Amino acid sequence: MDRDLEQRMMNYIHALEKTIDQLVFALKSCVELIGHLKPIEPDEEKWKSMLDDLEGIIRVGERITDQNPLD
Repeated sequence: MDRDLEQRMMNYIHALEKTIDQLVFALKSCVELIGHLKPIEPDEEKWKSMLDDLEGIIRVGERITDQNPLD
């Protein structure tokens, strides 16, 4: 593979990783904020389920960036 193309691909992958990091950080901040709110949803189980789903997404995002196979 052309070295220039390889370097551009690596730069692109690193940019995507940084984007994922920022998205996970933003989602964590949002979940932390709404986690302190009184449930807007009248069904507290649904509210808790929503927060659990969001926290699951955060864990997946963190795992993806922590297990970076390219470094």
